[in-house]
Amino acid sequence: MEDNQLRGYYQRCFENGEFFCLVCGAAEKKKSGKKYKDCIGLVQHSKLIVRTTNKKAHRAFGQAVCKVLGWDIHRLPTIVITGEPLGCSMEINPAQSLGEPKESAAAA
Repeated sequence: MEDNQLRGYYQRCFENGEFFCLVCGAAEKKKSGKKYKDCIGLVQHSKLIVRTTNKKAHRAFGQAVCKVLGWDIHRLPTIVITGEPLGCSMEINPAQSLGEPKESAAAA
């Protein structure tokens, strides 16, 4: 699965999907880690896990998920959108990629 596909899945299915802790999966040398039904559970796991040698990796993974979804990791379990989700800011507008100038609001 490509990065853009994975990012899109997280953005579309964050409330009801199938998410795995990639840090636990890497530590256990399995194909997938612990399974969660939503991103809130996944992020809470990454923040609260205590019996692991990979605390920093878990925290970083949780922060990355929050960044992709535009959440404030310090305000969970309440979801607070902090600006534009990373996935939206990384999308390329085809007109911009061709070097065409942006239209101003005054011209419209």
